[in-house]
Amino acid sequence: MTSFLEAQIAALRDGTRTERADAAKALGQLGDRAAVPALITALGDESWTVREGAATALGVLRDPAAIDALLALIAVEPSQAATDDAAAVGACDAAVTALGLLGDTRAVPRLVAIALDDGTALDRAGAEAAIVEIGPGAVAGIATALTRASSGNAAMLAQLIARFGDPGFGPLVKALSNKSTAVRVAAATALDAYGARAGKPLIVALGDRTTAVRVAAAHSLGVIGATGPTAALVKLLSTRATRNAAVNALVAIHRDNATPLVKYLRSRATVMVYRPLIRIGQANTVSALVKAIRSFGDKTMGETYLNCGNPTLEKAARAWGTAHGYVVVPSGGVDGESWGAH
Repeated sequence: MTSFLEAQIAALRDGTRTERADAAKALGQLGDRAAVPALITALGDESWTVREGAATALGVLRDPAAIDALLALIAVEPSQAATDDAAAVGACDAAVTALGLLGDTRAVPRLVAIALDDGTALDRAGAEAAIVEIGPGAVAGIATALTRASSGNAAMLAQLIARFGDPGFGPLVKALSNKSTAVRVAAATALDAYGARAGKPLIVALGDRTTAVRVAAAHSLGVIGATGPTAALVKLLSTRATRNAAVNALVAIHRDNATPLVKYLRSRATVMVYRPLIRIGQANTVSALVKAIRSFGDKTMGETYLNCGNPTLEKAARAWGTAHGYVVVPSGGVDGESWGAH
């Protein structure tokens, strides 16, 4: 007497297309790994529908023996995968899902390639989900892809690494030293997921040779909100290209207590801190701001005070302007800050 398992394996091998597809599904539901060799063979079936059923069943059975055959099914470039044949795409997508369920890190490079290919007919989100399903062991493969990623792909890969939590921290910090600006920007952006732990490497990134990386690091430090980077961020205020990012970060960090910023008003080198202080709009900083314009005022500072919406600072700006021979006319300042606008 033939068992149900044997009958389904026979149907998978010798049945009609419909019988073969039904048998593949039944073997997955049966859950017996004795069916794995037959299902692996069925991955080469002439019918893509049968291949899809076999791939799905192998994902359910989770036998490592199926890894190579599943990878072979999606070995071609995704853009070549019969885009006009929904069954072919369905079979490849089923193989992608199965590879995630099997959890073998050998699948990571291929899954990453699919997830990044905007010309593929396959399910890119499904490939990304499969990578996540594989778990922390996938980080090394993603990090390798990140080291040579294009500007369009670096951000996605860095964010994917961050999704794995602690195992992704080291690779992202290492990526801050990559020769590619796009990779360094992506790493600096993704590190905001790690909170205060990422403070030190991001402070180092504030000194990067490229403006875009410094801006990304400043943004992440603002998201993190720790006060440790304050001095480094204040230095960025002196450069127009990084000023807005530094202001935004300082406001985010000190919006609830701007007092630690007041000391920077006492030096010409760091007096530009008046910008985040104005945007925060903390009442007990007004007198220090008035002293700062008297000591280190210039035309831009005067215009910013004059148009910021704080009467005391406007008065101080008028006094400074008159004393320095300017005709004082409020204009809304192109490059201004608004009191308490945070």
